[in-house]
Amino acid sequence: MNKTIFVVLLLLVVPSALPATELLPNLKFGKPTMEELSMKSYLPDTSATAVVLCHLTEVSYDWGVNDFVVIYSHKMRLKILKPEGTDYANINIPYYYKETNPSREKITLVDVSAYNLEEGKIVRTKMKNSQANEERIDETYMQLKFAVPQAKAGTVIEYQYKCRSDFFGTLDVWKAQRDIPTLYTEYNAVIPEYFKFNIDKRGWERLEPTSEQIDMTIFSHGSTLDCRAEHLNFKGHRLPAVKSDAHVWCADDYCTQVKLELYGVNIPGRIYRSFSRKWEDVDRLLMKDTDFGTRMRMSNPLKNEVAALQLQQFSNPVDKIAAIYCLLKSKVKWDDHLMDAK
Repeated sequence: MNKTIFVVLLLLVVPSALPATELLPNLKFGKPTMEELSMKSYLPDTSATAVVLCHLTEVSYDWGVNDFVVIYSHKMRLKILKPEGTDYANINIPYYYKETNPSREKITLVDVSAYNLEEGKIVRTKMKNSQANEERIDETYMQLKFAVPQAKAGTVIEYQYKCRSDFFGTLDVWKAQRDIPTLYTEYNAVIPEYFKFNIDKRGWERLEPTSEQIDMTIFSHGSTLDCRAEHLNFKGHRLPAVKSDAHVWCADDYCTQVKLELYGVNIPGRIYRSFSRKWEDVDRLLMKDTDFGTRMRMSNPLKNEVAALQLQQFSNPVDKIAAIYCLLKSKVKWDDHLMDAK
């Protein structure tokens, strides 16, 4: 056989023999690699202004003063590739804090650092936690804001924080994708046997899920509580960006994500409580909601005009819809501005 043909066939059959050029995930925070700092672009998406190199999320349960609490731990490493990507060094972390509700969340910064390559050496710039600011978004939510120092094209930024939440029955939705590419992301949740969750995985991108039963110890008021727990793990590799689209109302809804929905609580010494609901229960909850319910109870501003349509004369629902549509069309005028999908 001709040697040239043999070499070509060998490369086609054994691609692993080729030199590895893809960036591998680095899970050691506080120690960015020279490869991460020297990278100029992200090969799977060269248009990316930044890329998430590694995002680790851990969820665990602990005992608070009178009840369970949930501890979220986030570790993020991100590479700024272009000057436009410096916006990702401005971090906003929303959390629930309503003055009239004793149940709330608390954010604690662990570390915020920027790493730059200067004259062949890695230079770290650490942000003081006092430089972060808290501000109120609305009556329900606060946010923690900070800017990673010395962020520019070529910088690797890292930040770590924890969130302590009193809402042990409502776990945050874990989103594996962002509006920039993600090289590696991982979600770890350890859930005591007392909490029963349904797992809802959405999105198109592939995740690697595993689940196992483990032993768990919870410390409470100087004593320990031993129980079984379920350890859930999801890993995502080389996930593309979820980019906004003028024809999509909320592109974020289409990202790959994992949602844990509580359907029951069975804590020793308490009565079992089921959270599974019928549609009638959902209707009542929605109508009690201060936002959704208030809007639904609003009076119809076109009540007289709708009455004049005499919809009862139409036996076909399609004809009723057409009549209402024509009425609304005559009452609503377009101001020549498109609604911002963001």
